[in-house]
Amino acid sequence: MTKFKTFFAGTALAALMALPGFAEGTVPTTDIQAAVMAYKAGESNVGTAPGQTSTAASEAFVGNAVTSSDGTAIGTVQKSAVTAEGLTILLVQVGQEAGTKAEFFTVTLAPTETADGQVELPWTKADMVGALDAQIASKAGSGG
Repeated sequence: MTKFKTFFAGTALAALMALPGFAEGTVPTTDIQAAVMAYKAGESNVGTAPGQTSTAASEAFVGNAVTSSDGTAIGTVQKSAVTAEGLTILLVQVGQEAGTKAEFFTVTLAPTETADGQVELPWTKADMVGALDAQIASKAGSGG
């Protein structure tokens, strides 16, 4: 199981840090800097964004189950790509059991992470749902 000990901050980090309790979670922020970005169907450009390519290593994540730190099923990796900087980006399709308004989200992995059938995120289900729903609400409020 892939357990994230090192993440690279993405553009959503500042927004997530502003959400009460999300950045603290159960893992100290000094050990984990993380960002997820919520999407509705068809909004993500993973794999088609400039500078992103598909590799055998990134494609190995496709189909992997994604769980929260408290063991709740969150979804399944649908797409993956590698950036020009060598970071792997996963597009996760959220399962109904997660209970969030987000249909998809992206997460960026450290270059050292490898696929092994399951991706365990460092946040609880409650933290994930709160952050993803806040992002969807923010997009709706801004017309996005």
